[in-house]
Amino acid sequence: MNSTRIHFIFLAFSAAALLSCGRSATSTEKTSFSTADSLTDRYLSLQDTLVHVWNKLIHDENERIRAMEKVLTELNRQSGEASLSSLETRFGQIKELRITPKTLSNPIVLEEYDFAHESLISELMTASSNLSIINQPSFQQLLDNIRITEGQINLNRSDYDSIAQAFNTFLKKHKSTLKQIDQTCNLEQRYLFNSVKKK
Repeated sequence: MNSTRIHFIFLAFSAAALLSCGRSATSTEKTSFSTADSLTDRYLSLQDTLVHVWNKLIHDENERIRAMEKVLTELNRQSGEASLSSLETRFGQIKELRITPKTLSNPIVLEEYDFAHESLISELMTASSNLSIINQPSFQQLLDNIRITEGQINLNRSDYDSIAQAFNTFLKKHKSTLKQIDQTCNLEQRYLFNSVKKK
């Protein structure tokens, strides 16, 4: 009888120990899954934000092109000077230029891109100042649209740099873990507008 009781107590303790181990393993698995899930979610969120800010930037780049085209069209209506044909040629070339996140790896390409836009805008403003059209409110609005989009582009570039910097810091900290979670994910650091300007 005594030995049966001892045997029963031993079995009860063994069962309790086994249940405890099972709970501990399950708890560890849940924690590990939650960490991986959280890192993946943060990675995807940063990537989505980068794409969103870049798309805003490209939208404003296109708005600037449209604003420049409208100014050039109005100048052509007012003046038949040959100098405008050279501006039209340069404008046609600028319309074909595009920057991408990869472009930022080459400071010369970005500098030439910015210089082409800035110099043409400056010449459009100069050509406008010599004509009576400069006093028309509707034309002033077109010039203001160029200035506004220039400001938006600079803000969007700054926003992009902030998100890209956060993305790069996140990658640096969690690169090995992210690689274990998904070997196909893109773990390349993003280039910044600001770093290109400093080179």
